[in-house]
Amino acid sequence: WDAQSDQVFNDAYGGSTVFNNPGTFRKSAGSNATTIDDGITVRNTGIIGALSGTLQFNGSPTFAGGSLNFGIGDSNIFGRVSVAGAASLAGGVSALLLNGYTPPIGLNFVVMTFGSATGTFTEYSGLNVGGGTAFNPTLSSTKLTLTAVATNFTAVAPSFINQPASQTANYGDTVAMFVTVSGSPLLLFQWNQNNVPL
Repeated sequence: WDAQSDQVFNDAYGGSTVFNNPGTFRKSAGSNATTIDDGITVRNTGIIGALSGTLQFNGSPTFAGGSLNFGIGDSNIFGRVSVAGAASLAGGVSALLLNGYTPPIGLNFVVMTFGSATGTFTEYSGLNVGGGTAFNPTLSSTKLTLTAVATNFTAVAPSFINQPASQTANYGDTVAMFVTVSGSPLLLFQWNQNNVPL
């Protein structure tokens, strides 16, 4: 399926309509919403692609075993998935840069919102989009945000910016020592006394 406009998938005949997606269902055109009514149960084991506008699920879809793919074409032009009810999260998340767009490092894209959720995504390997850019996912209780990060950074040798200050203390007193360091990747620091961690 390829939704090439803003339209509504409705359950006009009543009953219980099930949309099993073992293949690809995507929205590739239209800047507003393509809506799947709440009378339609969506079970995704394939790929749901939000390349343009918003895929609006008015029910509670299940994404187990499938993947969500988000098209990112500009800071305000990117595909979104919105779930009015509870989303059953599982499977993978991937992103695709559109029309040669390269997002600035640190820019956030709220690609998915939901009323509530159960489960979590288990596969994020599709978020390295090449060209030295990847997306870092942040999943909260109501949304999924992708943040552009650099993958081709130059390592910086570790160095001390501020050393700990000299202190005088009595036996049994608590002493707090602070140090400021710089470098990449992120540095870990451990205080030791006589080769024993403090």
